[in-house]
Amino acid sequence: MFERIASYIGAEIQSRRIPGAAIAVVRAGEPVWSRGFGTASIDAGAPMTPGTVFPVQSLSKVVTASAVMRLRDAERLSLDDAASGHMGAAQIRNEWEAESPVTVRQLLTHTSGLPCDIDAATPQLDRTLPLSDFVNSVAKTVRRPGGDIVYANWGYDALGPLMDHLTAGSWEDFVSNEVLGPLGMSSSRIGSPIEGAPTAAGHFLSAVDGELHSMRPMWPVQLRDTSGSICSTVEDMARFLAAHLGGGAPVHSPETAADMQRVQASDGTPWSGMGLGWRVTRSNGQALICHGGDGAGFTNFMGGYPDLGTGIVLMLTRGGVASARSVMANTVLEMLTGMGEPPIEAAPAGFESFRGEYKSTYWDINAELEWERGYPAVTVTGGLVVSDGGEASRLAPLADGAYRATGGMFHGFEVALREIAGDFALTGGLYPLAFKRAGDVAQRADLMPDETADLTGMWRGAVTTPLGAMMLEIRVTGAKSAAISTPFARDVSVAECGAVAGRFEGRFAVVVPGTGELVLYPRLLAVEGKLQGPVYAQGWFGELAFPAELEKA
Repeated sequence: MFERIASYIGAEIQSRRIPGAAIAVVRAGEPVWSRGFGTASIDAGAPMTPGTVFPVQSLSKVVTASAVMRLRDAERLSLDDAASGHMGAAQIRNEWEAESPVTVRQLLTHTSGLPCDIDAATPQLDRTLPLSDFVNSVAKTVRRPGGDIVYANWGYDALGPLMDHLTAGSWEDFVSNEVLGPLGMSSSRIGSPIEGAPTAAGHFLSAVDGELHSMRPMWPVQLRDTSGSICSTVEDMARFLAAHLGGGAPVHSPETAADMQRVQASDGTPWSGMGLGWRVTRSNGQALICHGGDGAGFTNFMGGYPDLGTGIVLMLTRGGVASARSVMANTVLEMLTGMGEPPIEAAPAGFESFRGEYKSTYWDINAELEWERGYPAVTVTGGLVVSDGGEASRLAPLADGAYRATGGMFHGFEVALREIAGDFALTGGLYPLAFKRAGDVAQRADLMPDETADLTGMWRGAVTTPLGAMMLEIRVTGAKSAAISTPFARDVSVAECGAVAGRFEGRFAVVVPGTGELVLYPRLLAVEGKLQGPVYAQGWFGELAFPAELEKA
């Protein structure tokens, strides 16, 4: 069995251009097997091992939730207490606080009314602040608490000052002493790994040159936060998962473990939503607890089936490979349990109404719901944490509006299609993703540049970023010369400039406050009198593509 899994993982990372992977398996509530694949860094060439340290990113949230539940079980708080009452000087700004205070339970279930942090981010965001000051600067609700699930890092960050205040110490010490220590997670640390420990490097696949690139080391982290700053190994995280799949000991009672694993906030179905820290859903026909971890250069998974005591931890050294993660994780879980996929069936009557473009509440992820070789399918077309979109998830109808997905970012998971007050929605997947229909699928064709267009002169317009639309000006003075202006720099000379045959490309650098230096690669085409296309931004986060459109002044 394990050699079959090893052969599968090795083939997948090679075909999907993922430099390295590490996996650990839990069975009968105990860690039983682990292995590394590929390299920990394409630059250093060190082999990946089960003892290689990763930034686990948002897998940290479940560890944070376990620590908070330790406080609950010690009767230091109630989950329905107003969170700000336990946070000391740090406070959540909430205009509905008098009638709808943000509760601890809502922070744990992403129903606090705080935004998905990109919705309210600013270039001036200072991640070097102490956590309590950072929370004071960002924790402001944008909707009434207790409503929809909206994945919010800042909600989990608020649990740090809460632990500081209730323990009269530091949340780092509390998490270490109450969770990491009792579970024997000796390779796990908050902020930075043990000095001298083997570490993994993050990587991204560039659309600019089609090559894999390694990223600067993650450590020390800028912000030691409760939402994502733990570094660990698959072996250590398997110890954590094993405790939760095996009844909770030595950290939790069976009752507390079960409480964390039941749906506390539904995403619209009785079987799917948020538990306390855990994402609760179904995959391969089984009730699943899980969580993802996404960040600069890394894509992680932790999850398993409580009814079977079987689960895995999977860590990958390439950012944004959300389709690869779902396919690999749920395929390995299927191998371990023998739970096969049902045959793909035709869509039931009424599916036609759901066809269209969909937008998510999480990290700008967009999708299309269409037909794929005669079957209904959802295809993720882009998003900040998705670099391998375009792989369709074909949907097999089950009962009660549920569909089993095969392939793509939803592989193995059960998703739901619902009509609510005239709106069409799709929910499900590794995160509590909620997609709402935004319109019909646009007809797309490969853009062909007007090769006769005169590109010389001033072009003005905007580039669309996660922070909103930003001004962009390009002054083309020749076939190989141009200058660019942005809100952060004026008249920056464009290196490797080319402005011929209706195509503009080059490279320039700017320093964005709170983000650092970005190297930008415009790849624009002259179409119908405009310059349009992507501007690729490379920085500490890897590479992102931002659409731009400019008109001649």
